Amino acid sequence: MAQQKYTLQILLQSDTLIGSAEGYGSIIDKDSVFDEVGLPIIPGKRVKGILREQAELLKQLGRLNSVEELFGDVGLTDKNTEYLAVSSLFLPDYRANKTYLKYLIQEGLISRSEVIEYFTTLHVMTRIDKNGIASDTSLRTFRVLKKGFIFTGELYFDPNHLENFMSIVALTRRIGSMRNRGLGHIRCQLILPVASKVEPEKSLAE
Repeated sequence: MAQQKYTLQILLQSDTLIGSAEGYGSIIDKDSVFDEVGLPIIPGKRVKGILREQAELLKQLGRLNSVEELFGDVGLTDKNTEYLAVSSLFLPDYRANKTYLKYLIQEGLISRSEVIEYFTTLHVMTRIDKNGIASDTSLRTFRVLKKGFIFTGELYFDPNHLENFMSIVALTRRIGSMRNRGLGHIRCQLILPVASKVEPEKSLAE
């Protein structure tokens, strides 16, 4: 059966670090992901990875028969398959805001750094040894997304697997780096097409 498009919505319930591969000069050790004008993005690859983690958990609990049937083999990058495909997630009115911010930056009325600053805050952490003393050279600074922002993207999958993906999305409550240190708490919702017989609110993580 052909894939159908569904909308995935993620609300950041805590500060969240969707870590990029690079830091930011000598000040920030690990940064979040932003586009060329400074708007934050949650890459689809990260979302797919965290959804797969929850699917693996459901399988361990005996509530899912096969992860590969939904996601394909680990490392699969071809989007033209019958398996789950995930777009990147963006803030509301992303395209219009990006166009406007690009104009403001080109006119020198605002900088990319100022845009990033609006959406983020800095977290500073250090390692404490068994004597309660901070370890030398262990100070790290992370630029994280502030809680409260909502990101929206698209999932593509076979509608025969709808109930499985609703369970997976409902179980997805954390994302990003340092989830064991209070970051990355999220609330996910799978928004169904109007024609679907399943009520959308059942997919909302409690």
